[in-house]
Amino acid sequence: MIQFSSQQKEAINTGARKRKGLLNQTKKVVQRVLGETRDEYLDAILSGTTGIGKTYLSEKALKEANIPHIKLQGSTSMFAFAGDLMLIHSKKPKGEKVVILVDDCDSFFENKTNMNILKGMTGKQGTRVFQYKKKVQESNFTEAQWEVMPNYQKEGMHGFTVPCDDFVFLFTTNFPFPTEASAKEYSAKNPGSSKGNRLMDLAAVAGRMNYRDFTLQSKNENWGWIAEVGLNDGGLDMLESDSDKMILLDWMWNNWSELRGTSVRIMEQLAYDMVDYPDDYRDEWEASYLV
Repeated sequence: MIQFSSQQKEAINTGARKRKGLLNQTKKVVQRVLGETRDEYLDAILSGTTGIGKTYLSEKALKEANIPHIKLQGSTSMFAFAGDLMLIHSKKPKGEKVVILVDDCDSFFENKTNMNILKGMTGKQGTRVFQYKKKVQESNFTEAQWEVMPNYQKEGMHGFTVPCDDFVFLFTTNFPFPTEASAKEYSAKNPGSSKGNRLMDLAAVAGRMNYRDFTLQSKNENWGWIAEVGLNDGGLDMLESDSDKMILLDWMWNNWSELRGTSVRIMEQLAYDMVDYPDDYRDEWEASYLV
């Protein structure tokens, strides 16, 4: 039986509560796709600490509900994303809702142009379109994308337009968004500032979607979340004994400030080292994971 200190037990309970909140948000995306909720806005942004499982839980909820979905990498240009979106729209059955899971899309919120595009493709039904207004060149697209391009262009206009009413966007990001109130407060105190304008743009993007922030604020929250995954959601299933799981998690707890990374992925790597180096895994840990 694993024995944790009272502080560690409370941290695990806190992690479990926060993680349940993230899981509930991924399930609500599914409900919106199925028309089971009356939310004004379909799309969602899930932000939070790196490596806590935002994408994993999103995919898990979509797969369990058998919801058509396509995962796109957000660590790309808006231009490349536009080409992918156009091709997906050209191939999907007419009227079928498809979830576009955009993973790790911090770069999408880097400038005003990107955010204006995001505001255009999200929001209320009947008004959702992705508008790419720059002149396009064949060399910037795949052959398949270029073949369907004429279907999304209007005569006399640069770029192309992709209807988005049949898409439900789910963005995962490490990027925290300001509230509308905090953005307005900063702008009022600093009229005309570039930061104030940017905060207002970010708040406007988040305001058109269902935004939830799961940024973990302390060691207790972060370690507790990781431990909860390891103990209750299979993160440490590669270890046969409860005592090994306790040793690993307790080592993370005691070395937290010196760890090179603090995530579920790091925990899993530590566990595989226990399996691969049963006699000297601590030496491996200290050499590989400590600053």
